[in-house]
Amino acid sequence: MATALSPNRRTALVLAVGLAVLCANLFAGWLFGVPLGYGFALPLGVFLGPVGAVGVALGGAVEALLAGEVPAVAVARGLSDLLLVGLCYALWNGRVVARPADSARAVGGTLIAAAAVALVATAFGSTALATLRSLVGPYSVALAGPALLGDRLLSAIVVGPPLLVLVSGATRVGVAPPLRGPRVGPARLVAVGLVTVAWAGSAFTLSLLRGDIVAFDSTRATLAGALPSSLEPIVLGLLLDEYWLVLAGSFIAATLAVTLCLWWRQRTPRVRRQKSHPNR
Repeated sequence: MATALSPNRRTALVLAVGLAVLCANLFAGWLFGVPLGYGFALPLGVFLGPVGAVGVALGGAVEALLAGEVPAVAVARGLSDLLLVGLCYALWNGRVVARPADSARAVGGTLIAAAAVALVATAFGSTALATLRSLVGPYSVALAGPALLGDRLLSAIVVGPPLLVLVSGATRVGVAPPLRGPRVGPARLVAVGLVTVAWAGSAFTLSLLRGDIVAFDSTRATLAGALPSSLEPIVLGLLLDEYWLVLAGSFIAATLAVTLCLWWRQRTPRVRRQKSHPNR
């Protein structure tokens, strides 16, 4: 559907998605304290592809501005939401969505796959937002990151998969065309998940260590004593004055690693045929 839309209709759909996500987040945040809009991230990514990703990103950026955030934080929010929904689209990659009238096995398979995709994509997008927010202003990944991830995962996993099945049965809208490239199977999904876990874990650890170094002189002395004299200024510099380099580098490295997991083609080695000996 995403590729068959005219430019005007595509723009209108992006604006409609952005407005819907904005209203859902504001209403649910006021009523339940949970950003319910992230429950729509998976269905929007699966059915609308890039259009859904841009729409969710737009709604998230506008929500950040309405909440009083500076434009840089709004841009970080939009970019992280774009990555989140875009990753849902890329990880699903045209897989068939079961309908409520299908067999229990088919519905269950879709729900399990959808929950796995929502988990990985939401964790990656949340880590991206925590990292980008730390780049543009005072923000601690260790203090605020887990709460940010928890709020998004709740709606993404509880609301997203059932809504995906319900939308598949209630409309005739087809799944967005798959991306060109190898099929994303369980192995690639696990690889993206491992990259996300490694990134989130290292970001949390480094943020916690940086906070301790800033707050306690004893932590800095202990770390300096455990490092070789040649590495001490480099490590302390990266954790203090040049911390932004660590954040930017981790974001770029994680994004490139996920891209490699999605697009790397495993080639089957060719078996060379041995020439038969003329005397045989």
